Amino acid sequence: MAQSSNSIGLWIAAIIGLVAIGTWFALGGTRDTQPAIRPATPTTNAPAKPSQPQPVPQAAVQPAAIDGLHRIADHGRLTLDHAALAGQKTLDVQLELPDDARGAGERSMRVVSTDGRRIDTTATPLPGPGSGVRASIDTGFLTPGRYMIEVDTVATGHPLNISRYVVEIQ
Repeated sequence: MAQSSNSIGLWIAAIIGLVAIGTWFALGGTRDTQPAIRPATPTTNAPAKPSQPQPVPQAAVQPAAIDGLHRIADHGRLTLDHAALAGQKTLDVQLELPDDARGAGERSMRVVSTDGRRIDTTATPLPGPGSGVRASIDTGFLTPGRYMIEVDTVATGHPLNISRYVVEIQ
């Protein structure tokens, strides 16, 4: 009888394991949980004289950042030095947001700090396709630490209809 109980337990464990593996594959396997990180300023890490120009895939072409705005990729992060904010009233950022999620009018936006402080404001659509929205954050609110920016989006099939970004002030 004890032998029969052990074999039934092994079969149940094997079936649960197979279901878990099947679910993992059905949902697309591993996912990159780190958001894309884009520097606030362009970097110059160009290879030394390539023999032929490398074609740029169409999906990799991004619209240029608007002058004076720090650009944050969709679900991305921006890291700034607190001293760089000295003398500025606002931190102006260009939040990359797909056109179908951006809509035509202003979007509700909230900035939440890790210590629980919060401000509610709006983000304004930038002109042109693929340009995202512009957000201005009062620099008096920004002390060293991490901040999450949430922008309400047009219904995109996502249950929360928000897009999130991270700003880190060092």
